[in-house]
Amino acid sequence: MPVFVPMPGESLWYEHHHPEGDGVTFVFVNALLGSAARWEAIVAPALRAAGHGTLAWDYRGQADSHTAEETELTPDLMVGDLEQLVAELGPRRPVLVGLAHGGLFAARAVLAGLEAEGLVLIDALRRPVGGTEAARPGGGARLARLLRDADRVDWDLPWERLALPVLVIEGLADRPSGGASPAAALAARLPDARAVELAGVGHDVPGEAPEATIDALLGFADDLASRRG
Repeated sequence: MPVFVPMPGESLWYEHHHPEGDGVTFVFVNALLGSAARWEAIVAPALRAAGHGTLAWDYRGQADSHTAEETELTPDLMVGDLEQLVAELGPRRPVLVGLAHGGLFAARAVLAGLEAEGLVLIDALRRPVGGTEAARPGGGARLARLLRDADRVDWDLPWERLALPVLVIEGLADRPSGGASPAAALAARLPDARAVELAGVGHDVPGEAPEATIDALLGFADDLASRRG
């Protein structure tokens, strides 16, 4: 089982597959209640079958990634771990794919200087209901710590400074009745972005609509390839 050790006593589980030919590497950045297994169930294998690489990994506190009891699982830590993991593994032509909080962490990493060919934000302005989701069976003490520490985030980033191609995906069933589209509003603030809205899909886009997620990601990869021309 491959792990990256960001510091003694701590580890990040990951699964890394290289792309074929001129494919990109989709680097998944989990929701707080997610895991690499969410991507590896359907989405990542389909992307690999199309010739692209993937890098799925778990935050400290998730699944098989380990953390010391005294470690505070802050957003800064998650962003730093993403930066270190990408620097260590060197995925070819990385495209960051962040779900919920993961989108925020991925965007922050890009703003801090992490080089990526593209960025995908999936329900990136949605805040999970911590109390409800923390009560899920099997969450355990580590997940409770992650929810408590990493949810202390500032969602008001300078989105206008993300000067790279961005795909914004939103599940419309998760939008309040009659509310404006967060995906369209976010895309409007980005210099180079387009929005994809999925009817009948809620907050867990890759779990509820894996085929639509795959199609959107493959289309984005094709768009990036056409830009290199």
